[in-house]
Amino acid sequence: MRSLPVLLVLVFFGACQPVDDVRARHQLRNGNLAYLRGEYESAVRSYERVLRLAPQHAQAQLNTGYSLMAMLRSATDSVDRQRLADRALESLSRVASLDPQDGLPDRDELHQYMLTLLLDSGQRERAIELLEERVATREDVSSIQMISDLYLEAGAIQQALVWRERCVAVAPERFESHYSLGVFAWRISHFGLSTHAEDSHRAVDRGLAALDAALELKPDYAEALAYKNLLYREKARYVVSERERRRLTQLADELQAQAQSLFDREKP
Repeated sequence: MRSLPVLLVLVFFGACQPVDDVRARHQLRNGNLAYLRGEYESAVRSYERVLRLAPQHAQAQLNTGYSLMAMLRSATDSVDRQRLADRALESLSRVASLDPQDGLPDRDELHQYMLTLLLDSGQRERAIELLEERVATREDVSSIQMISDLYLEAGAIQQALVWRERCVAVAPERFESHYSLGVFAWRISHFGLSTHAEDSHRAVDRGLAALDAALELKPDYAEALAYKNLLYREKARYVVSERERRRLTQLADELQAQAQSLFDREKP
């Protein structure tokens, strides 16, 4: 499972919101010092004491999440990893539900941490749910692509294609969007990611159409020509007629030569 980089940035006393209760400030300080020493369980206990005194203390909630994330990094047992991830997610979700505050990550950054936690703990379905919630409020191409990739990893080929198509719908003017769909379709066929031949056939045809669209926007797109060549070779595998197989292979050879010519031209 892929993972995104986790940035463990602990914000200390100066960025903390003022708290009247001296005991809460004292426990926050203890938690920060324990975190610095790498004593993450002790840090969590101190932050939890702060939250008992001041339940809306955003910095203590955030630092609890960071400490649990640090514990997750060294955990090896799958049950422990999910337990720690769930606790960290709960803390970060509570921070994300609060009004933005100076010195704290914004919601996008918090969601990125949460996504990393889900992926690192093998919770693909919940990761998809989180990404779909994000896309519902803002159509972010990178999030849509990640949803598509996660569905592909789960073997849900048609759902993966639907989400990849959405990338094109969001940015139809970008040749990269069409090219990405073409490459995605080739992956489905070439690596046998679908157990249904019909899905692979449809993916190849959709990929060829996507690469045609990319080449309309950028005719000298060597990479698109190269993958169109590869998709024709995939298509040749599925046809019954030997004559049609030779025709597709010839088309692939011509595209390969065009792509190579463009690649050669770009060499210094």
